[in-house]
Amino acid sequence: MALSLNLKNNSNSTMAGVQVLANDWDHMKLTTPSDPIYSDGNPNNDPPFSYINSSTNITGLDNGDISGFIANHSPCIYEGFPKVTEGGVTDETTTTPGSCSYFSTTNQDLNFDDTNGTTVFSKYVEDSPQPICLVQLNDENETRWVSQDHFRRSTLALEDKDCLNNPSMSSESFNPNECLIRSLPGGNTSIFGKIDPQKTWAETLRGEDPDANVTFTPANTILFEVNKWIQPGTRFNCRFRVRFTNCNDCFTRADGSEFKDRDYTGHTPFKLINFEFTVLD
Repeated sequence: MALSLNLKNNSNSTMAGVQVLANDWDHMKLTTPSDPIYSDGNPNNDPPFSYINSSTNITGLDNGDISGFIANHSPCIYEGFPKVTEGGVTDETTTTPGSCSYFSTTNQDLNFDDTNGTTVFSKYVEDSPQPICLVQLNDENETRWVSQDHFRRSTLALEDKDCLNNPSMSSESFNPNECLIRSLPGGNTSIFGKIDPQKTWAETLRGEDPDANVTFTPANTILFEVNKWIQPGTRFNCRFRVRFTNCNDCFTRADGSEFKDRDYTGHTPFKLINFEFTVLD
């Protein structure tokens, strides 16, 4: 599936170098399963459980079916979406890894000691960027936005092997939170050179001729892979991030200081576009 967002410039200034991003970013809160981090509470007696969505990072797991062992993620609330009543979570004062308000400040690994020496797990064990698309889950008493993995397990009963990027083909890079729809690496960004004030990109290209043809190129589209097992009527929300080159807050803070590299894993330097759609067939 190829997608090009119909962005409109609502300002009175020209927007230049508009970039739409569909890559993974840190917009989900990690909720670990009920198992303790250590089976007996003592980190020196056994290695820690790892809750990253990758079979190679899950302690003692060899059979490739990771559906019962992975982390659970809930969408963080950004710009009022999703609401608490829609499954959104927030923790403005919590700065522990895996929380909405936490962004990794170092490229170092997290080190855990066990009786066999030192077991090193990636910093993303607790705070991994996640795919952008959420799914709407209709329970008996509520409608809420959930991760793709939660939906495919609770509603579709879809096994790992039926997911996109499934473990039989991708092994350690498998992420069940992109089981149903995912942006393709190399095709997860789009560029619009200029958008005039109070116009869309297409209107900008047409100029004074409203009937002029507009040609879309790979640079203007984002590519998605869609799972054939999705049921008609399933509703998605994909959280795109957008920035442009001539804005005054896309690269520096209000005090003039530049954003750190870690800031670009979140939403702060970007404008968010919540794109909702329903699968019809």
